[in-house]
Amino acid sequence: MSERWAVAFEPCDMEEGCYVWLRDSDGEIAIFGSRQEARKWVHEKASFGAAEIDDVVYIRISRPQAR
Repeated sequence: MSERWAVAFEPCDMEEGCYVWLRDSDGEIAIFGSRQEARKWVHEKASFGAAEIDDVVYIRISRPQAR
């Protein structure tokens, strides 16, 4: 897996720039192997309405550089 992506949605009204992160059943932030995989999940499994899909943010997570 060369890339890792996370999904954030539902902007917080209380704090600008803060979002709710998509989490797995263990409460960990859900990580996808590609942006396409993350987008596919959002469009197929998202429990929020279609209007809110516009508020989804896809974040590429960088890997630590080997020393």
